[in-house]
Amino acid sequence: TIRLWNVSDLTPIATLNGHKRGVWRVQFSPIDKVLASCSGDRTVRLWSLSDWSCLRTLEGNSASVLCVSFVNKGSQLMSGSADGLLRLWTVRTGECEATFDRHVDKVWVVRTLD
Repeated sequence: TIRLWNVSDLTPIATLNGHKRGVWRVQFSPIDKVLASCSGDRTVRLWSLSDWSCLRTLEGNSASVLCVSFVNKGSQLMSGSADGLLRLWTVRTGECEATFDRHVDKVWVVRTLD
C-alpha cells in the first residue's frame, strides 16, 4: 500500500492499493502525472496522479524489485532487483527493452545523470 499526504497540513490525499508485498521505493515522473513504485511482489507499477488508478503493471522479474528510477527524461524506467538484474522499461508501452545482468548481488539504487 502506498499512501500520499499533503505536506502542508499532513492530510491524506490518496491510498494506492495493488502491490501484494511491501513497497521498496516510489518515484514521481519528471514529465507526466505518474508515480512509479516497486515491490517485493516482483513488479513495478505505474500510478495515475489524476485519478489514483494503476495504469500499468510491469512484470518479468524473478525477485523483489528494490529500486526504480525514471530515465531518458521520463520516457523510460530503470528497475533493479534482488537477483542482480537491471531492466529498462518504456513507460508508454510497458515493454522491457533491455536486461542487464552484470551485477553479482542485489541492486539497491539506480541513479542517472539526466
